[in-house]
Amino acid sequence: MLYLFLGKDNFSKQQRLQQLALLHKAESSRINSADDLNMAELTEPTLFSTARFFVLDNLISKIDFYTQAESLIASPHAIVLLEDSLDKRKKTSTQWLKHKQIKVEEFVAPAGPGLQQWVMNRAKELNIKLDKVTADYLSTVLMPVTTNRFVEPLADLWQFDTELRKLGAYAGEQAITQEMIDELATKNTETEAWDITNALAERNTKQAFVAMEKFFSDQSTDDKAKTIQLNALLADQFRNILLVQDFLTRKVPDNVILEQTGWKSGRLFIMKKLAGKFKPAQLLSILDKLERLDIESKTTTAPGQTILQLIVAQLG
Repeated sequence: MLYLFLGKDNFSKQQRLQQLALLHKAESSRINSADDLNMAELTEPTLFSTARFFVLDNLISKIDFYTQAESLIASPHAIVLLEDSLDKRKKTSTQWLKHKQIKVEEFVAPAGPGLQQWVMNRAKELNIKLDKVTADYLSTVLMPVTTNRFVEPLADLWQFDTELRKLGAYAGEQAITQEMIDELATKNTETEAWDITNALAERNTKQAFVAMEKFFSDQSTDDKAKTIQLNALLADQFRNILLVQDFLTRKVPDNVILEQTGWKSGRLFIMKKLAGKFKPAQLLSILDKLERLDIESKTTTAPGQTILQLIVAQLG
């Protein structure tokens, strides 16, 4: 049997491969280099041996459809072609996809409500107690940041699975809470900026400084780049809080807010909570200062981290 697995959801791909290994009663042999691609081995008869299970990782471009595909289809072995992507505009790609004897399966990581449902289902499979609001919050914490509101970032289901297992081990018989997620989950940079915003909302300047130090402790980029990044993240959050304040003043329904912003319900819940902690004049003032800092950080050698700390201190 010849399979073609498409998509970048490697977690679901791996689960499906495990199912096939059990079905074919064979350990998979992974081939990820063109140098190791041996057509004779992939198509050898099983007269004196048992059928095998081969997984070819992103090697379809090394296989000639017109001269080799039929041999792979006729092989007594189970063969899976794993491809992150396939240019469907090419004629050969169409041939692979439309062949009636090639089983094509697509693996795309869920997004939006689908991701929340995946998290809920996975928690159930792992016997972990998790409600929908907390599942949505976990998604917000773990998802990467995107600057394009029209493109949903890809969820890393491996990370979701790892974090769920970690949280489940900690929670035991209890349900996972947002506090547990805050304490244990590996957060993206946007969430670290949220930690600063939350601390400021509670007028806890000390905790805000601790969160900032944690953000700047990352050695992957220099301080100037991190200042620009954190400045942008904070500005975006304060603008969103100001936006929510306007929505609440005009009594706009939640479903309309979600439709207009593209947010998840968990994110809106957090934003509404923060909106009640700040005065509009405060937000406008800090946004003005952050805008000036952004210009200075990009055009001068001013100590951005120190200036950012001074700006944050004024909100404490």
